[in-house]
Amino acid sequence: MTPRPSRPVSVRAFDSLYLGSIALNVANVMRDWDANLVSAQEELAGTGLSPSILLAASMAFFIGLSLILWLMAAHLRVGFVRYLLIGLLVWQALPAFALVQDDVGYSDLVVLLSLVLQAVALAFAFRRDARAWFKGTTDGGQDPLG
Repeated sequence: MTPRPSRPVSVRAFDSLYLGSIALNVANVMRDWDANLVSAQEELAGTGLSPSILLAASMAFFIGLSLILWLMAAHLRVGFVRYLLIGLLVWQALPAFALVQDDVGYSDLVVLLSLVLQAVALAFAFRRDARAWFKGTTDGGQDPLG
């Protein structure tokens, strides 16, 4: 059996940074769970929906989506997923612009840090060695930072 070729440095950096971003988001949501639950209860009052179930389901959906897209990009070499991740990043970043205008709290800073981690991770996913890996070719030993 032929050994599986190792993934390039840029793809491994993408792994670490993107998974770190997901972990940071999970920690932030868990830290603010009670405040998010109170906010959801106010918004869903009179609808008959359970705020805790809705909050948990939405968190599970977005974590699951992020992990599936990460798996497809970082391990299954599905190159177009990188562009989907850029779209997801932009979609998540749009509300973050409002944070700059308001009072920025700890939770807001964590969200911004997570977005920066995602952006840096995606930058690694588009480096020369990563692009060659997604195409199934080698980069000829060139500098991965090029």
